[in-house]
Amino acid sequence: MNRPIISQVVAVFAICLVTGTSWALKPVTPITACDQVVGGVGQLMVDLACPGRGVHLRPGATLLLSGHTLSSVGIGNGVVATGPGRVRVIGPGRITGFFFGIDVDAGLVVEDVTVDGNTQAGIFSHKAVRARNVVADGNGTDGITAQRVRAQDVSVSGNGRFGILGRASLKNVVANGNGDAGISGDVRGKDVEASNNGGPGIRAGRYKLKRFIANGNVGPAVHAWDSGTRNARGRLVDSALSGNCGGTGADILADAPPRLIATTCSASQVSDDSLPLQQSWNICANDGLGLFCGAP
Repeated sequence: MNRPIISQVVAVFAICLVTGTSWALKPVTPITACDQVVGGVGQLMVDLACPGRGVHLRPGATLLLSGHTLSSVGIGNGVVATGPGRVRVIGPGRITGFFFGIDVDAGLVVEDVTVDGNTQAGIFSHKAVRARNVVADGNGTDGITAQRVRAQDVSVSGNGRFGILGRASLKNVVANGNGDAGISGDVRGKDVEASNNGGPGIRAGRYKLKRFIANGNVGPAVHAWDSGTRNARGRLVDSALSGNCGGTGADILADAPPRLIATTCSASQVSDDSLPLQQSWNICANDGLGLFCGAP
């Protein structure tokens, strides 16, 4: 009998009982090999370098990384799950070097995990993702992709395409240096930064942000549209936008003028096809000076 492994499982079980987590009373299955299928609660006992898939979660299962790393060389997916319900991946721990870091059909809760250096998306769900204390940096396409994303204390920077793709509710999120937009999808939240991206800071139909910072994006800080119907709506509070569109272009490119409260920006630009493109909304400090840009 491997007494160190048994003692680790007992310790985790005891901690769960004290903290009152929802999976506290479920048995813990030790994970010691790649491609292991887990129902209930599975605990990674060692670092695993996998030639293919890392761990397969059954519906409703929880994976405890317990300070360990799942890694590969761009083959297979780190954590997969199919079926209804929601699965959980709980750190601390790291998932790196796979095709997709986490790829699930189910809803997903992920906490205290670094998911980086994967060939495609770091985290991908066909449903909703709730992420807290997560780093999803340096992945080949997106940091996080899902229908809906709720993220707190999260970094999604340096990814090949988007930091976040999907409708997002954010708190204390950094989406810097991505290949295209920092955030692509309707977004609301506070304490968000989207700077130095290869496209706009955010690309959305609707947005409502407080303490939003966006500097040095190749595109505008905000590119907002709604299929040319002028239904795009936005509000920025206590925010600062500067040096976007090559440093001299518009910070806001929108179908409709956003409501700005205690917010600074250099220039705005109309993006509605029914209005002249080279026209501003007269809401930023240098509107009227011809500071325009395209829409990457």
